[in-house]
Amino acid sequence: FSAVAMASSVNNPTAAGAGLSPDLKKRIEIMADHIARNGTEFENTVRQKNTNNPQFAFLYSGEGSEYYNQVLSAHRAGSAALE
Repeated sequence: FSAVAMASSVNNPTAAGAGLSPDLKKRIEIMADHIARNGTEFENTVRQKNTNNPQFAFLYSGEGSEYYNQVLSAHRAGSAALE
């Protein structure tokens, strides 16, 4: 990654999601939506229950974690705007 590519992906979930499988992207988007709506306690519960589940590696800095964090931030920002 060049510094320019990394900088552009920081605020652009589409760039961060490039190269991820459609299934993984969908799983990340659904999980980010649920966590944004249900809060930090729910996120902690999901993390605890999926510690060894490779399908949820994005919760632990695995593949897709950058995309997950960006989508989650976008959902949380959208939820805050509605309050």
